[in-house]
Amino acid sequence: MHQSSLSRSPYAWSPLAPNNTRRCISQASTTPNWSQPAQSNTRRYLVQEPTTNPPRYEDVKQGTTGHAEAVQVRFDPRRLSYEQLLAFVFRLHDPTTVDRQGNDRGTQYRSTIFFHSDDQRRTAERVKQQVDQFKKWPRPVVTTIVAASSFYPAEGYHQDYVEKNPGGYTCHFLRE
Repeated sequence: MHQSSLSRSPYAWSPLAPNNTRRCISQASTTPNWSQPAQSNTRRYLVQEPTTNPPRYEDVKQGTTGHAEAVQVRFDPRRLSYEQLLAFVFRLHDPTTVDRQGNDRGTQYRSTIFFHSDDQRRTAERVKQQVDQFKKWPRPVVTTIVAASSFYPAEGYHQDYVEKNPGGYTCHFLRE
């Protein structure tokens, strides 16, 4: 997705990597603020940090490619603010574990917010700081905040993973 096409749309995009995206997508689709198709749309993507050929999951899962499992979220900022989106994501996963979520371990499972603008970066830093200061977690929040780069759709068998494999992965759930 090129920035020029984003600027002509009423929607905004936010790439997020809440350690592992399978349950994140399932939870997002059942959350009231996200349930209207015009408001948001989530798909599982692989995020590329270094410049390489399009990744294959078989390579990414080894943790040596520099890619992160992430979800690219399309949302309508008139209905759902970026701050609300980030607050939801921080409630959905444990942001205090480095390169891990549940039993999944490796750099591809890091908790990261990828921003498209300075405004998104500032908002992400502010929300991360608020979450950390709230002391909901016994350890500090380690989510990284970095500029977005190239995104690649995950293979078809990863799309709608939880719907295809109900009960197959449950480390993501909404926390109070």
